[in-house]
Amino acid sequence: MNEKSAAPKKTWLANKFDAKRFSLIPLVLAVLIAIETFSPIDTEAYSQITALAVSVGSLWAVWQGTKKRAWWSLIFIPILIIWALPLAGLQIFMSLGMAASFVLHSLAALAFAVAAYGYLAFDRKPKK
Repeated sequence: MNEKSAAPKKTWLANKFDAKRFSLIPLVLAVLIAIETFSPIDTEAYSQITALAVSVGSLWAVWQGTKKRAWWSLIFIPILIIWALPLAGLQIFMSLGMAASFVLHSLAALAFAVAAYGYLAFDRKPKK
């Protein structure tokens, strides 16, 4: 008769469950952003593939966050706006400079990594 309560605990990353499995999609996006952190963007335009992947990933993270009521998903709104600008032809990372670009990429990669282990993680199925 030693049962845990069925109600999950609330955290700023949404509901907290005991056994979680990380989500691979945001981790891949975090690695992609981290790789772009160190690519030279002073001379060439920002990668359209990366901008599209981060924009779509941010939309997905916000959508999943609203479904799970995770406050952390609000951080992906400015990330979506910043990474959608290269899709519109504005090279914001070239105009901001290398230091600001490094900080933006680092924070975005960390945001996706935290979300992968937070509200985007899957619940493990109990073993029989």
